[in-house]
Amino acid sequence: MGYIPGTKIKTLELPPNPPGDEDPCWCRSQVPYGKCHKHRHEMQPESRWTILKRVRKLMDTSYCSHPDASPATCTGRIVKAHSLQRSGSLSRLAVDGVHPEFDFEENSLQALASTDRLDQLTYSAIPFEDGSVFAFVWDSKAGKSCIRLMQSLDRFSNDDVGDALIRMTFEHFENTFADPRWWESLTPRERDALERRTGKAAGQENRDRGCLKEDGLRVARWKIVARQWL
Repeated sequence: MGYIPGTKIKTLELPPNPPGDEDPCWCRSQVPYGKCHKHRHEMQPESRWTILKRVRKLMDTSYCSHPDASPATCTGRIVKAHSLQRSGSLSRLAVDGVHPEFDFEENSLQALASTDRLDQLTYSAIPFEDGSVFAFVWDSKAGKSCIRLMQSLDRFSNDDVGDALIRMTFEHFENTFADPRWWESLTPRERDALERRTGKAAGQENRDRGCLKEDGLRVARWKIVARQWL
C-alpha cells in the first residue's frame, strides 16, 4: 500500500481472493462486497461529466454566511437571510468561490487532492453607479492559502492588477458574464486567450503552477483607485 504523490491519500490494492458477498468490500466503503465492487468490472465506466455533476451536487450546499448565522436569526434559505439584494444600484452581482492552488507568482498553495480541509476563497464583483468593488473573503482561522494568493495579487501595480483579476476570473470560473461592449472591443487573439482559460475552468483540467502569472494580455478597461485589507 502506498500514497498518491503529494497527498495523504492511501492507495488501495485488490485482494488476491475476493471477499464474500456479505463481507465488507475491499474499498473500505463498509458496504457488502456483493452490493459494491463485485460486478463493477462489468459496468460501463461513467463519463467525466457525470462524475463532475455528482461532485457539484454534493458540494452545492446553500447556507447563510453571516458571522452570527443561526436558526434564531436566519430563515434557513440563503436568498431570504443575509443576501445582498439585486435592486437599487446593484444591477448585477457576481459571486463565486475557489480553492486556491497556485498564486500569481507560480507558488504552490495547497494540494487539491489532499484529504485535509481545503482553504476556500469567495470572490464577489459588485457594480455600483460610479464604479465597482471586487471583494475577497475567506475564513480568518483557516485561510493561509487565501492570504498568500491575495498577497501575491496585492503586489501588482494599479496598472497591472486589473489584468491579473481578469486572468483569475476566466481561469477559475466557468460561468463568467462579460459586458458585450467590452468583449467585442477585444481582438480575436485576446478573446481566444480568455476562452482557453474558460475552457480549462469548465473542463476541470489540471492547472500548472504558472496559470495566473503575467501573460502579456492587456484587456482591462478600468482604473483601480483604492485597495483595502479588513
